[in-house]
Amino acid sequence: MSYGQPTEIKTLHCGLSYVPDHAAKEFTLHTGDASYVLKRHTEATLAEHRQRNRALALLSGEQLRRITHFAEEVALPADVARFLRITYEIKGAPLPDLVSLITYIPAEALAANRRRNLARLRRRQPAILSHYGATMSAENLADEDLLALFADA
Repeated sequence: MSYGQPTEIKTLHCGLSYVPDHAAKEFTLHTGDASYVLKRHTEATLAEHRQRNRALALLSGEQLRRITHFAEEVALPADVARFLRITYEIKGAPLPDLVSLITYIPAEALAANRRRNLARLRRRQPAILSHYGATMSAENLADEDLLALFADA
């Protein structure tokens, strides 16, 4: 990370099945400081990451297969929000195709906001889980477990 900014290292998962012929494309994640070629998930990588990521663990096998790509060891700023882009090259085009624009908010800022709003969090699902059709019950989760689940989502 440039300019001496504090950083956090993340693994990011993406569902790019909406992109035509996504399996044949090479996608790149751009953070503003670096670029990372996304890796295509396999059954093995999904199973491995499901063991470490609480949100992925809540997805059924069918839902999990919609998570198509990932990037590991992504260095992101720990003190400022940032837009991340996912692109792929189009042969003969002067610019790459923009596939996704992601608003990244540092983990501690998100956690502080969520701690202030724990009661509301217990009444809702992480949006990404709802998008993939997964459900969860927050009633029996300890505060830190609930915060960790939202951090993984």
